[in-house]
Amino acid sequence: DVWQVRFADRTVHVKHSRGIADLALLLATRGESIHVADLMNGVGTPRERPGADPVLDDRALADYRERLAALEAALGTAEAACDAERSAALDEERAALLKELRAATGKGGRRRTLHAADERARKAVSSRLRDGVARLRDAHPDLGRHLDESLVTGTWCSYSPRRPIRWST
Repeated sequence: DVWQVRFADRTVHVKHSRGIADLALLLATRGESIHVADLMNGVGTPRERPGADPVLDDRALADYRERLAALEAALGTAEAACDAERSAALDEERAALLKELRAATGKGGRRRTLHAADERARKAVSSRLRDGVARLRDAHPDLGRHLDESLVTGTWCSYSPRRPIRWST
């Protein structure tokens, strides 16, 4: 029910949660990448790999890019004409389009997929890990900072500290 964690000569106790358990697994496998499905369902559990449709297909992505280029050109014209009202409206539309593109793509511009099991697991595990780190940060701020600097989350998660730390259970 309660985890005892010792770091930097200080011991704290935190209530068990899935996020804390995920952190414990990542700490025990320092430097190794673990797929979110393994964190979600247990290591070694077979993962389903159903095909999933992208949030944006090629045509939609091309349309977004085309509209962004047109907005950039129109924005330049409006600014050159000192038309502040038109510039503001164009800038607002541009910001909305960029927000949608960011929601449809991941790091490095990779396309997200609709209803993909991996995407659902990524969101759930990332949330659990953030919650676990927040709990530890509340109890032990130095440990929270260390984990913020050492955890990598995404479809693959890992604990990779700058300097080696030995954890025991």
